[in-house]
Amino acid sequence: GRFLAAVATTGGVGLWDLKSGETMLPHLLSMRADYYWCVRFHPDGKHVGFGLWSGFVEVIRLTDGDYTVKQDVPIHRGRVWDLVFTRDGKKMVTGGDDGVILIWDI
Repeated sequence: GRFLAAVATTGGVGLWDLKSGETMLPHLLSMRADYYWCVRFHPDGKHVGFGLWSGFVEVIRLTDGDYTVKQDVPIHRGRVWDLVFTRDGKKMVTGGDDGVILIWDI
């Protein structure tokens, strides 16, 4: 892939362009944050999804940080343990501390 994403044990997150070595979306993503738990790239290579400690799920466009998925209230009670996109990219599955598995239309 062209991009690298990492979530720190402290909850921070970073995103880098491997060709240029530049940090991407520094105004939006920070390794100093304390609320990210998991990250997955969308199969289209243009979006990335994040699960947060707070139960929120975000999917953003890599080029400009626009949100494709963002909630006003947490969708899971407790942290989002993991998320995955289907191969065709039309659905996303999330699982959290609440023991609930959600299937999203993207």
